[in-house]
Amino acid sequence: GSEFFEKMGEDTVKFAEDTVKFASKTIQKRLQRSAVAGKFLPFFNKFLLTPEKIQTILVSIKKVVDWQDLVLLLILGWATVPMLRVSYEGLPFLPRSSSSDDTKPPKKPFTETLHFLFATTVSEISRIGLLIYAVDMIRVILLGMGFEDSRLDDLPVAFSKVAFAAWAGVRVSKTKRTLLFRTRAGSRDEVGRVQIFNRLLDAVILGVVGTYLVDVLSVELGLAMKSVFAFGSLGTLVVSLA
Repeated sequence: GSEFFEKMGEDTVKFAEDTVKFASKTIQKRLQRSAVAGKFLPFFNKFLLTPEKIQTILVSIKKVVDWQDLVLLLILGWATVPMLRVSYEGLPFLPRSSSSDDTKPPKKPFTETLHFLFATTVSEISRIGLLIYAVDMIRVILLGMGFEDSRLDDLPVAFSKVAFAAWAGVRVSKTKRTLLFRTRAGSRDEVGRVQIFNRLLDAVILGVVGTYLVDVLSVELGLAMKSVFAFGSLGTLVVSLA
């Protein structure tokens, strides 16, 4: 009889210990969930657009955006190339006089003229300007929603520097390639050497632009990046592919 009561007592103690462990684990999980909820609920509440938030955002956008500038950028971004093409080539559906055309040398294709270079430059710069406007409006919207970060104020400036630097690097690379193959390309061996030299110059351009971009991101937005190692390895890859 005593063994029965001893075993019963041991089972009771074990049951009590298991109950306490289960209860403590349950309490810890609930505390963790409440802590997580305390961190994430304020974040998600910022996405709830109340009428007051919407009114604040609209007023801020009106202060930032100049609609005349937007219309001008839209026209320059998408109408400059077609307008200069028509000015250079004429309207395709209009008849041309054959008497004067016989004595004149044939025109270069529009894409090989300075007109096209000027038009594409104006068009691309205008489109980048529209992107900067869009980033600035995103900044205004985030601030109106309640996101408070000092880096948001520097976001449009940083984006404009990054966008124009990347655009300039691409334009320099394309112009360099065109000039190299026009002036130097001849035999097959010559073409091979030009290609190698072209890749080497691409690596130099990439390194210069990449270093500048990293400096902009680190200074304007406080993003720590290893410019020398990151872009140095990328430049090595470009050279190796040559």
